[in-house]
Amino acid sequence: MKNFLDFLKLPPTILAALAMVSGAVLFLPELLLYKLGLSNLPDFWKIIIGLVFLITSALLFIYLVIYMCKKVGVLYSKVAFNRNFSLDMRRLSPQEKAILMNLYKEPNLTAFLSSVDGIVARLASKTMIQVTAKRVPVVGRDLKMPYTITPGAVKYIKSHLTSFES
Repeated sequence: MKNFLDFLKLPPTILAALAMVSGAVLFLPELLLYKLGLSNLPDFWKIIIGLVFLITSALLFIYLVIYMCKKVGVLYSKVAFNRNFSLDMRRLSPQEKAILMNLYKEPNLTAFLSSVDGIVARLASKTMIQVTAKRVPVVGRDLKMPYTITPGAVKYIKSHLTSFES
């Protein structure tokens, strides 16, 4: 049983090779099998080869379905994030827009902001800004850390600059 479980854990490339070879042995014309020296296989081995073909083909199909589901899930999450991101950017308060515009106008798109400020925390949780460094010496009660504007926010601001400047 342990050997069978090890067989199931083989990478898809090896499973594909096993499926191709076992399928070839099962479905090639008799003349070609004779030239390869495989025409006189006992019936027991033909059953084993058939089972290997069925199992590897099923595993490859399952790998394909899982791969496609993951790709669709990633695509869906990106689309949902972009839809929600645009909606969140349109609903920003004037203070949030001011913070984003200050970051946008900086030459390197980075500024020190208070990490305990509620507006900064909200912008960070909505992935509009992000901390640029995790370990920064913090001085004073403001707990200022370097924040930068995310590429998605920069793209949105560039395309909707008039609504941010007002």
